[in-house]
Amino acid sequence: MQDTHPVRDEEGLTGLAARTAVRLDEPALAAMGAYVRLFLGRPEATAGPTTLHLRPGDVPGDHFSMLDEHVATTAAGIRTWLARTVN
Repeated sequence: MQDTHPVRDEEGLTGLAARTAVRLDEPALAAMGAYVRLFLGRPEATAGPTTLHLRPGDVPGDHFSMLDEHVATTAAGIRTWLARTVN
């Protein structure tokens, strides 16, 4: 997983728009509202297999730039994790 946002409260998810430079139009906001309704209050599932959860702070950038301008560093982080984890 790469920088998924756990939905613990509505502010945590809706605050994403305020923290990014991405313009959210009406369809994007409607999709975000649907996401909140689906997952708000749902318990977090535990992953069965070994899972890499890569997020900003682990690699340079933010939710969007880690897969754009910082993609080389993100890929290096994934390769490092795979080398340590997969036999």
